[in-house]
Amino acid sequence: MLGSFAFVHGTSEWLDLFALISADSPVFAIFRTGVMTLLFMILVEFARLEGARLGLKIPGRWIYAPLLLLVAWGGYLSGLNGANSLARYAIGLPDASATAAVLALHAKDASAAERRWIFAAVASFVLYGISAGFIVPPTADWEGDVFNYDDFGNLTGMPIQFLRGLLACGIAFSIWGTWGQRLARDVGSARYTRFMHRQLA
Repeated sequence: MLGSFAFVHGTSEWLDLFALISADSPVFAIFRTGVMTLLFMILVEFARLEGARLGLKIPGRWIYAPLLLLVAWGGYLSGLNGANSLARYAIGLPDASATAAVLALHAKDASAAERRWIFAAVASFVLYGISAGFIVPPTADWEGDVFNYDDFGNLTGMPIQFLRGLLACGIAFSIWGTWGQRLARDVGSARYTRFMHRQLA
């Protein structure tokens, strides 16, 4: 599920960047919002399944119905940007936080080297949750955007999509580093451990 999230996230960010540098259209904007909502749902499913595997009490798949209704309500309040904003507030921010939490639970059984990578992934997901779930498109006729794309661009001089792309790279590298450390530990070979260290460097 996490790999599927990564693939759909990359697709979503490229679509957003394409919309920034070329002529956008209402149909393309609807498609991009659909892809973004899908990627958030995939991340919800990862956190849900991983939480269940770790023995946590988690909601069933029924949780998707009220989440999608919230997105529809945002669309009713303020069109496509309203739907986009509520998808980010109601799904994007909580699912990134839930993912960070279930990843952090893996640290208790990890080696010291693994824990460093796990906490790097946790920090990346927390920052991703803020950038993807709190910073939203400007919504006309509705005070639904506490801090929007324009505010971020004016403050930093760069599009939020660029920051989210960097954070996605950080998440991918951290997950890969965790996997590498776990493999080195499981194989238990000093030669393989040196190979993994060289590869990580």
